[in-house]
Amino acid sequence: MAHPSLRGLSYLPSSVFAIGLPLLSTLVVPIVLGLVVKALAPGWAARLVPIGGKLATIALVGVVLSTFGANFHDLIRIVRGGAVPAAVLLIAGAFAMGFLLSRPERSAVLGLGTAQRNVAGPW
Repeated sequence: MAHPSLRGLSYLPSSVFAIGLPLLSTLVVPIVLGLVVKALAPGWAARLVPIGGKLATIALVGVVLSTFGANFHDLIRIVRGGAVPAAVLLIAGAFAMGFLLSRPERSAVLGLGTAQRNVAGPW
């Protein structure tokens, strides 16, 4: 019997190949290709580094902008709903607890460590 929170969810079987192929083609193959080019033609690889860096920056900006654009209405809904102030309050409270409950020589470190653990939680 499934857990009550899992009722109504459907299971779609997937293969290792269907999951692994995109990972291989987008992560492993470019790294291996870069290592091979660097080993066989280090001068050419050095000339390609600035171009690759610029292309990576452009791609990153494109992904971030398109992600924000595609989810703009949901982001506005989250901001208007009070989730951001609640998250800030949670993180500030965690920092205060870690800071106040530690020894004076470790108060900043423990405060930051305690707050950092909760950064991903509310989002």
